[in-house]
Amino acid sequence: MSGSTAAPASPTAARRVTGRWIAAFAVAWLGIWMAQLAPLQLLLPAQIDAQLAPEHWVDSVVAFGVVAGVA
Repeated sequence: MSGSTAAPASPTAARRVTGRWIAAFAVAWLGIWMAQLAPLQLLLPAQIDAQLAPEHWVDSVVAFGVVAGVA
């Protein structure tokens, strides 16, 4: 091996991030989390209710907690 093993040079000048960029970044992350969590929080309880047909809402919440905890 005949190459240099030195670490790459770090940047010399840092640019400040604007508030507009931070807002766009926050909105993008919100969209990503909404897309990932919506099926879990909306569809899974509906499937549990359809499968178990609980008499009380507490049974549905407990079943969802067990399934989400195992997952």
